[in-house]
Amino acid sequence: MRTMTIIAILASAAATALAQPDKAMLPVTKLADAQPNVWARVGDLQTGLRDGSAMFYSEAIGRFVLAQGLNYNAKIVTPYDVQTLEPGKVEWQNAFPPGKEGAWGGPTGQAKAPGFPHSNNYWGFKDKEGNIRPPGGLDLNNGYAVAPDGSAFYIYVRGVTLVGIKPGCIWRYDVKERTWSQVCESHEIDVPAFSPPVELTGASLVYEPVNDELLLLCGQAPNVPGASVGNWAYSLKNKTWARLPDGSDAQRKDYQTWLSRQHRLEDATGRARSIYYLDLPADQKVARATKEVLPDVQAVLGELKKFVDATAVDDLAPREWAMVARAKRAVELAAPAAKALADGQLTGDVLAGLTRAGYELETVARIVSPVPLPRANASACYDPAAKVVVLFGGDRFDGVLNDTWVYNPADRSWKQRFPKVAPAPRARAALMVLPKAGRLALVGGVTLNHKFIYFSGLYQAMPADVWTYDVKGDAWSLLVPPTGEVGFAMPQDSSMSAVGPDDTIVSLSRPGGWPRHWDGGTWAVKLDASKVDAEAEAKFGCPPASKTSRAVTYDQAKDNLVYDPAWYDQAEPGDPAAVKAWADKLPANTWVVVPSAPRQAPQSEWGTAIFDAGRDRIYYWTGGHMSDPSNAFHTYYPAVNRWSIPYVAEIPLAKGSTFQSRPDCKNHTYLNYTLDPVTKLVVAATYGGTGIYDPDTGRWTMLTDMPFKASHYTMNLFGTPRGVLVWAEGFIGTFDAAARKYTPAKVGGQMPGYIGADRSGACWDSKRNVMWMFTAKSFTEASGQVWKLDIDKWQAEPMNPANMETVGKSTLYARENTYLPKADLVLTKGFYGRGQTARQIAWDPAGNRWVLTNIRLAVERIAGPVAMVYDPIRDLLWCMAGSRQVYVLRVDPKTLELSDSLPPPVAPKPDAPK
Repeated sequence: MRTMTIIAILASAAATALAQPDKAMLPVTKLADAQPNVWARVGDLQTGLRDGSAMFYSEAIGRFVLAQGLNYNAKIVTPYDVQTLEPGKVEWQNAFPPGKEGAWGGPTGQAKAPGFPHSNNYWGFKDKEGNIRPPGGLDLNNGYAVAPDGSAFYIYVRGVTLVGIKPGCIWRYDVKERTWSQVCESHEIDVPAFSPPVELTGASLVYEPVNDELLLLCGQAPNVPGASVGNWAYSLKNKTWARLPDGSDAQRKDYQTWLSRQHRLEDATGRARSIYYLDLPADQKVARATKEVLPDVQAVLGELKKFVDATAVDDLAPREWAMVARAKRAVELAAPAAKALADGQLTGDVLAGLTRAGYELETVARIVSPVPLPRANASACYDPAAKVVVLFGGDRFDGVLNDTWVYNPADRSWKQRFPKVAPAPRARAALMVLPKAGRLALVGGVTLNHKFIYFSGLYQAMPADVWTYDVKGDAWSLLVPPTGEVGFAMPQDSSMSAVGPDDTIVSLSRPGGWPRHWDGGTWAVKLDASKVDAEAEAKFGCPPASKTSRAVTYDQAKDNLVYDPAWYDQAEPGDPAAVKAWADKLPANTWVVVPSAPRQAPQSEWGTAIFDAGRDRIYYWTGGHMSDPSNAFHTYYPAVNRWSIPYVAEIPLAKGSTFQSRPDCKNHTYLNYTLDPVTKLVVAATYGGTGIYDPDTGRWTMLTDMPFKASHYTMNLFGTPRGVLVWAEGFIGTFDAAARKYTPAKVGGQMPGYIGADRSGACWDSKRNVMWMFTAKSFTEASGQVWKLDIDKWQAEPMNPANMETVGKSTLYARENTYLPKADLVLTKGFYGRGQTARQIAWDPAGNRWVLTNIRLAVERIAGPVAMVYDPIRDLLWCMAGSRQVYVLRVDPKTLELSDSLPPPVAPKPDAPK
């Protein structure tokens, strides 16, 4: 894979740093004694724990300025929100508002400024005493812009969790006066969005003096399909917003042509994958693939070959050369796969070839795009010498980028650059002007975190390398390589770096992180732009338009997550006969562990599963919290005991839509999605709107229409023969996936109150054509009540079943309920008792009673939250557990025992004699 060398380089750098001995505290070094282009620790941790702070050098006051991003920690001195540092000094000074010196604290150290009336989740621009200032914990990242002389900086406030602040406002901090003021009250972005106003996070803000404008670049708009609102400019003179041009008609048409080729090949690959896992004879699968897949693959191949042949000249421009190189690689990958299909072969290697050819076409589309494709946490800076804005890298959520873009304010045009070498892909790096060298400097940044560790975040810090960029010469140079004796790595946010008038970069780190002996404090490096490390540049540099993808090869020792569909497809093929022989021997009425597939899905929890009988597969799409937070749509094939995913998974910054117009599931899905039996499409209610997933191609479509509050706790969708039943906060009705329309219903009788995630659920009774609904009294108390909903008459009524107060009281976990047609029983997730003596709880519709069954566990317990689905093809019940394990149950109605009452509790064992 094209990113493997990049990952190997970063891993090598990490190993070099980690091999050094741990140190409790690295010594403070005088900057004057430090070697050029070598990091030196020049001060202790005096700034408090910070992430996402604004940091820059202000000519207006002759000092470095640090503002916001405080992470409060009782063990570390917390200074004021804004601090300054005199060049050559080591002591940061609190920059209190006028008149607050002394009252709010001393010149250094602990501050006693008043707090804020709201929590960290909901905050405003006034503290408890009414002083105008944002909370110290405000995460700015690169979302701030500095005036040319450093006399002020501006922040764009997205407005998602503000109290009394309109979204999209701009605030200004006057460095000399040490006061805040509002510049722009709001920014109404005119794009269709689910639940307006439009949200925006991870955007970059840049001041460009040519037009006296603030540029708002990229960022994720999670409640907008495609997660992007484009690029905008705010005129400080006219006080107006304007959208930046997105290229000419010809440029946009060229981009759409390449994007169409990419999607056509990806959709064909999805159809091939759907056929590959079917339980059919090989010749029948090949016949279907030849008809449904091969024509599209051959058509795309023909267009690629035509393009390559037409541009086969020696004097190509860098952009065209990059396009041809990627198109050639796509042909090299897809052509053997197409030939194999034509020769009657459909294998995992065929799927891998088509999948990776799609990756190459995605790169071509990025190269052809007339403007930077949507991304988050990109680095941007105005170059006063060239009078242009440079934008580098950023996060596409399925990978980080290293493309270099130049925006010309004079004609408001974008142009992608293609230098001979570029820094490794990254996000959240600091990009700043070197006043003496007349170049830009790129410092540190983050790459993707491939191993899920609870609360570890999306990223991992890169080594603190420093690159310079010559805008006029279009050349990147490496001055400070990502290795060395000094164990210094950037914090999670490398925007906490600034450059002084003598080209000395000052950066902040904090305790913890990587490497292990990174102790926090103020660091600096004296840059000598004439001393380029050519050997390290060749080793650590990458081709332009590279991407470090989340699709990494599995490493058992590191337990990396794998988001590459080809990795799953290249597992040893499953044997349907062997799986069937194993299933035929299943014991009756006993949950059994399914032998692990050779390539398992990651740990995914707190969501339901769906059985697709028409395609003979199970969908398991959930995650977050203590499990994988990506939006990988995991598919399990019972016939062959194999897993697959349809695309490289993404982990967005905010819950909602991604840049590929897919929904996230980073905070669980509970009952948020279902299969529509009418259209055979998956429908999901998400924070980005309504998502519709085509299981045959693996492609999502996002709609902004959703007539109820977005909350994964209260959005519940159920597939019925009448379509999708929607039960949400303030809404009961249906969704027509074909017409893409919600229709509310007026329900007569008594509807149950919805308690929330895990405590409410429902299932369709195919014998009676009604929906059975279950809820608890509260999140801690079960009710045992059952409701019947007739969706033909839209009439609801409580059933008041027998044993409500006994057996029914053991069904607090009411989300997962499955109707078993042959047993005419609704099985719940609840068990009475523990271990192999536990008995599963069910509801008997015919007798309107709660019962205990003789269904038991062959293991001590089913680990983690579970999702149960009935398999009508094999008459089995499957359980997808949070432990990365699959369980299966064969219910035998003849030997199934039902009891009306709970057995007496087991008497505790007497204490052992002392």
